[in-house]
Amino acid sequence: MFELFILPENFWPDLTKTLVGSFVGASLAFSSNLWFHHKDRKRKHKAAGNLALATAIRQWNDFLVIRKGFMQTKQAITEQNASVPIYLQAKPTHYYFSENLKFDYASLAFLFEHGRAELFTTLALAEQRYYDLASVIKLYTAAAETMQSRLASTDFSSDKEYNLSDVEFAIGPDLLCKLQDTVSGLFQRFDEDESSYTSAITDLRSAMVQVFGDKGIVSTAKIG
Repeated sequence: MFELFILPENFWPDLTKTLVGSFVGASLAFSSNLWFHHKDRKRKHKAAGNLALATAIRQWNDFLVIRKGFMQTKQAITEQNASVPIYLQAKPTHYYFSENLKFDYASLAFLFEHGRAELFTTLALAEQRYYDLASVIKLYTAAAETMQSRLASTDFSSDKEYNLSDVEFAIGPDLLCKLQDTVSGLFQRFDEDESSYTSAITDLRSAMVQVFGDKGIVSTAKIG
């Protein structure tokens, strides 16, 4: 014989409240997790963009400092003798080029989501120009120091006047060609390459402001 079990009077309303409460609580927790994930992701993207922007600014400032030094040397030399050959219009330098001034392209992948894929080409060009400049300066400095060594070993001194053909003979044709090519290459880069750096900075900052707003975005700082 079955016994009847009578549900409490508030059973169904209480059950409904419990189910609805559990559902709402779970939804709020899920929404909260999504919100925090979005905020963390946005923070990381902003930090990555700012780091890339700071890197581009540093590349530009290094370029400006190096160009200023070479152009001041060229001006001082040509003011004394306007006809001096181009390979003698510079002096060797040991400027430090950081190996860390490279862009972390993977961390900037969020730019694809905002339709700014072209920035990867712009940044890559600036980076390539920076390390290309470092390479040419290294080649020139090594050649210039070899030239100084050869001239010193053949009793040439800076306080006397010599026939240019005698100087070039002492330098040697191969080294002379390397000196002419590297100095010409440096002056050409000083004339043409600045726009690569400024485009990288301007375009990247524009994209950062588009995505995150202007607040907290690295500003340009020209020191060269």
